[in-house]
Amino acid sequence: MNKIMTKKEIAMENDRVVNLLQNNLDKFNEVYPGESATSTIPKDVKMTVFCEGTSESGFAINVTYDELGFDIFIAKSWILQTEIEEILGEKIR
Repeated sequence: MNKIMTKKEIAMENDRVVNLLQNNLDKFNEVYPGESATSTIPKDVKMTVFCEGTSESGFAINVTYDELGFDIFIAKSWILQTEIEEILGEKIR
């Protein structure tokens, strides 16, 4: 049976997942490696994407290219969802 989490528990879990992702950011693929003008983001596959704008940064977790929407313009790096979950040893949402 799934437990209903409190707002505090959700915030703590979100912080924990973000810390895990930050600690493994070196395993992510660059969206535009080197001087390339061609995006390496795959289509039609679930992934976790690190996005960084001028005033904030964060992760889009378990999304496809199309689900990124406007975040695609600030995407810096990505990793396949299956790869990051294997590295972390757990499913993330």
